Amino acid sequence: MRRLLMCASVVLASLMMAACGGGDDCEAGTPPFASVDPPVCDGGDSGGGGGGGSSQSAEGFWVGNAGQYAFRALVTEDRQIWAFYARGGVAEGVVQGTVTYSPSGFSGNGFDYNLPLVARTGVTISGTARERQSMEGAVRLPSSTITFSGSYDSSYDSPPADATGTWQVRAASASGTVTTTVTVGSDGSVSATTPYCSGTGTLTVRSSGKGVYNLAVTFDGASCEFDGQTLGGVVVVRNTGSGQEMVAAALLPDRSTGFFAIGTR
Repeated sequence: MRRLLMCASVVLASLMMAACGGGDDCEAGTPPFASVDPPVCDGGDSGGGGGGGSSQSAEGFWVGNAGQYAFRALVTEDRQIWAFYARGGVAEGVVQGTVTYSPSGFSGNGFDYNLPLVARTGVTISGTARERQSMEGAVRLPSSTITFSGSYDSSYDSPPADATGTWQVRAASASGTVTTTVTVGSDGSVSATTPYCSGTGTLTVRSSGKGVYNLAVTFDGASCEFDGQTLGGVVVVRNTGSGQEMVAAALLPDRSTGFFAIGTR
């Protein structure tokens, strides 16, 4: 089985992955992730909901819990949501999609990439947010509903924390998990190496100036799961009481598969 270099602190540069952009021609999953049910496509609303009143905004970075999982959710200025979940310090998956706002809350759809199950599942997302205070809601899968809640992390409102230096990273994909060292240069270059492959990429600040990075990473090596391919995603660096935490996720351009990682230093 092909193995993966988990260059976890790196992904997406110019490409933000949308949740199928609003048609009904979304592609079904391809190995190693096979769709559990038909994909759910974005409704294409580019603004808030209908009706009177002001729309709730969920933009920001949120930290909390989703059942037995530690939960981190990033909602960008263009309404992309990346909801990361981990258990016991091990990355287990990410929900990625697009949300729209209304006076009653936020809603949207996308995919859950569950790494232990090697499954990509269409999901719907809904909830409410007290702007820059708290968020709660649910992710609905075909056979279950997972509720989540979180508090706002104000580091989102500042330029991204400096990521330059060395990170110890635990990452996961359909091939399994790996621990590696990732180095970020002062010019935004990113590199990592394992016995099976290497990865190089770039890390850039988004035009919004918010506390999130865009990344792109290309892998190389005959035994790499993503040999010769470039993945895209997002990276958040946040200060914790004991140091810094890096949360990253990346997908292939067709959104069929990807990886999720957590780094510390």
